[in-house]
Amino acid sequence: NVVLDRADPLYKTLVRVVAEKSAELARITYGNVSVFGSNSTPPPSRNRLSTEIATISTAFDRYKMAQVAAKTDTNKIQDYEPSVNMLIALIGDLDVREVKKRDISEYMDFLHQLPTRPPKAIKSLPPQEQAQIAREQGLSTLSPTTVSNKVKHLSAFFAWCVEREYIAENPCTSIKKPKRKPSNSIENDYTKE
Repeated sequence: NVVLDRADPLYKTLVRVVAEKSAELARITYGNVSVFGSNSTPPPSRNRLSTEIATISTAFDRYKMAQVAAKTDTNKIQDYEPSVNMLIALIGDLDVREVKKRDISEYMDFLHQLPTRPPKAIKSLPPQEQAQIAREQGLSTLSPTTVSNKVKHLSAFFAWCVEREYIAENPCTSIKKPKRKPSNSIENDYTKE
């Protein structure tokens, strides 16, 4: 045990740092409620959404940190990142509370226009240009299964945002899944004789 005298400068520094950290923690937890004085502002209701503005990218960075802390497979996190980045490229880095079902539907529609396994020269282009090249060159586009998986990635992220009270509702819920393209079987490739 360490015993510090109140006159010791180390004691004064320690008390100041603890007070600052306590006040900072209180501001983060309760808003601007004073810890060391009387304040008539009550702590926020547990049912309220966070008033903190969190952009999609900021919230996703927090999501990644939470997943790492929970020892989630890092490959899973890496799989989700392109889906979130594509959403940001399409709608901008909005406050997560501003993302609507319409945005997710438009995201899905857009994904159906992107080329499957584009060469590096095309992949390095902005998504809108990739879609344009896919149309112009008649390239095969992402399958409904791939599009559905990308929406599942977003849904997992937005479900976490709901848990953390950044948003009230997951914008990916109740979105109609893309219809599957008819599979090309051997029968479709050859004429019957």
